[in-house]
Amino acid sequence: MNFSRIGFIGIFIIYFFLQAEGQSTEVIIKVKDTVSVGVPFILEIELKNIQGTFKTPDFNGLKMVGGPNTSSSFTMINGETTSKTKYSYYLMAESEGEYTVFIHELPSDDENIKFEEIRITALETAQNDSSIIKTYKSSGKEEIKPSSSKRKIKRL
Repeated sequence: MNFSRIGFIGIFIIYFFLQAEGQSTEVIIKVKDTVSVGVPFILEIELKNIQGTFKTPDFNGLKMVGGPNTSSSFTMINGETTSKTKYSYYLMAESEGEYTVFIHELPSDDENIKFEEIRITALETAQNDSSIIKTYKSSGKEEIKPSSSKRKIKRL
C-alpha cells in the first residue's frame, strides 16, 4: 500500500515538472516615457514562468521613493501551470534630463533573457495628459524592445 502511494506521488511530481518545463516565458515591463521632475512614477516588471533570482534594476540617477512591491500568483488549470511575479518600483527624477534604466539579464531554461535599456525623459513640467506608457514585452529568447502598442492615459 505504501509503495503505490509513493509511486503515485512520484508520478505526480514528474508530471508537474514536465508541465512546468513546457510553459512559455514572458516578461512585460511598463513605464512612462516622459515624467515630471519631483513627481513619482511607477516602473512595473511582470515575470511569467521564470524561475530564478530577480535583481533590482540599475536606476542610474532616478531616486527610488518606494518599493519594491512584489506580488505573486500561481495557477494550475487542466494540468497547465502558470506562475507570475510582479515587481513595482516608485521612482522620481530630481532634475531635468534623460535617464536610462538597466534591467539585469534573467535566467531562463534555454538562455538568459536580455533587455534593451529603457530611456525616460524628465521635464520640469511634463504634460501628464499626453504621457505614453511604453510596454516592453518578450516571449522567449529575444531581446525585449518597446512594443508598437502604446496607449495614452489622461489624468482628470
